[in-house]
Amino acid sequence: MNVIDQVINGLAQTERISLAGLRATPMRNGYRRYFDAMPKILPRNFGLEYNLDFWRQYEHPMWLWGNREYGSLIRQEFVDYERAVPTRLIREDSGDIFFRINLPVGAEIDEVVRNISLQIQEIMDRLRTAHGSD
Repeated sequence: MNVIDQVINGLAQTERISLAGLRATPMRNGYRRYFDAMPKILPRNFGLEYNLDFWRQYEHPMWLWGNREYGSLIRQEFVDYERAVPTRLIREDSGDIFFRINLPVGAEIDEVVRNISLQIQEIMDRLRTAHGSD
């Protein structure tokens, strides 16, 4: 939870995301920090989360959640994510999407936070490209 908070707070300070009206949310299966991409891509927000169910199912604890509206945007921009082994993009039956956030092993917390922040920025950039090509 500390790493998630540091990532989200750091991105908010750089004004790459907005936390206006959003809060951290404990969940039955973990913890999620909601945020909006800046500039906004769609009216819906995102969430960086620690997910125990996904950890059991996919052997990985950290994911970037996107509302199902983002799932309909994704086409060619994320083919490499979907084909990766293990997969870096999961589409739930609900239509919601989850991007696997890779965690550097053996790194100091500052490097982990920086690495996760860059992964989120890359995903946001790809989603903006997908949205712009509609």
